Amino acid sequence: MTVVSSVGDLTGPPLFKLACPADLVGPVDAYLVAHHGGPDVMIDATFAALKPRVAIMNNGQTKGGAQETYQALHHVTGLEDVWQLHASSVAGASNFPPQYIANLDESSASWIKLIASADGSFRVLNQRTGQWKLYPPEPVTSDTRELSEQPRLPSRDLHLGAAT
Repeated sequence: MTVVSSVGDLTGPPLFKLACPADLVGPVDAYLVAHHGGPDVMIDATFAALKPRVAIMNNGQTKGGAQETYQALHHVTGLEDVWQLHASSVAGASNFPPQYIANLDESSASWIKLIASADGSFRVLNQRTGQWKLYPPEPVTSDTRELSEQPRLPSRDLHLGAAT
C-alpha cells in the first residue's frame, strides 16, 4: 500500500510533535510538504521521521517554497524526487529540475497527479510535460510498514492543481 502524508497547513510545534520526541507517523512514500513549503515547516527531524521517497511542494511562484525548505529537501536521506507545483522565484537555484515542476512561470496552470496502486507502487504525472515517473513498491523491511497487515485499497488519484 502506498502511504501519503498530507498535513495541510500544520506548522511549528504541532507539526514537529508528529516527529519528535517520538515518531508518530512513520515512513511515507509521498509527503505533501506542509504549509506550501514555507519556512515554518522546515525541520530535519520531520523529514527524518517521515522518510519520504517523494516530496510534493504545493507552492506558488512567490507563495511558500522557502529557500530553507528547498535547501533541506536537497539533503533528505532517501528522498528520490521533489515535485513542485511552481518554479519558486524565492528558491532561485534551489529549485528542482524542470521536469519535476508543473509551472515554470505564471503563464500556465498545470498540475501534478499522483496515482497510488494497491501493490504499493505509485506514479506521478507532470501535466505540463506529459511525463509519468513510476515508483515501484519498496521491499518490506523492519523499517517499513508490513504490507500484509494493511487493508488493500483500490488505486486513488491525488491532483494538485495550480492556483489561478
